[in-house]
Amino acid sequence: MSDEVVVALISAVLPVTVTIAIVVIVWWLREPLGKALTGVRHVKVAGLELELAAKALVEDRADRLKDPRLADDLVERAADLRDRLVDFRILWVDDHPENNQVERRFLRRAGATVINALSTHEALGELLRDDIDVIVTDFERGGDSSAGRDLAASAREAGCLQQILAYVGYADPSRGAPPHISLVTDHPDELLSRVLDIARDRPW
Repeated sequence: MSDEVVVALISAVLPVTVTIAIVVIVWWLREPLGKALTGVRHVKVAGLELELAAKALVEDRADRLKDPRLADDLVERAADLRDRLVDFRILWVDDHPENNQVERRFLRRAGATVINALSTHEALGELLRDDIDVIVTDFERGGDSSAGRDLAASAREAGCLQQILAYVGYADPSRGAPPHISLVTDHPDELLSRVLDIARDRPW
């Protein structure tokens, strides 16, 4: 067989052999490749949703942000904590939940579960039924200016050890946090940053 014939055969067979090899490899790796591609799609969607939620937060709460740079950092932090936020449960107590829609939307887009309660009674019922990781509460509900403080005291009496964060219309920095409340803030970026800290530090 001449050299020319050998070269011609190799030239004809090689592309077919490479194609068959690629098909076999792709077929063999079809399941892990499929899972990886699905994960990438989910990350992209989650990133877009987080970006939109953060944009709404900045636009709607511009006058209440403590530090715009902190708000920008929330998206990256929430994305990094995605695995920890998937089963992270937040009890949000406020008789006017429409006032904190953008904050709750951000947390939900980050993967957390946000449970709404309109009263102390409803909140205590949720604490007894569900595995709550953190409590966010207002101070005043239904004309009762001590509602948030009373909730914190009742939760501790019931043996609930979750951190309790107070999100209020106005926070006086000269006054310390009431008993059993670890943060009092009127800054949405500060509140969300603390929630992410708790998710990060929560034992698996």
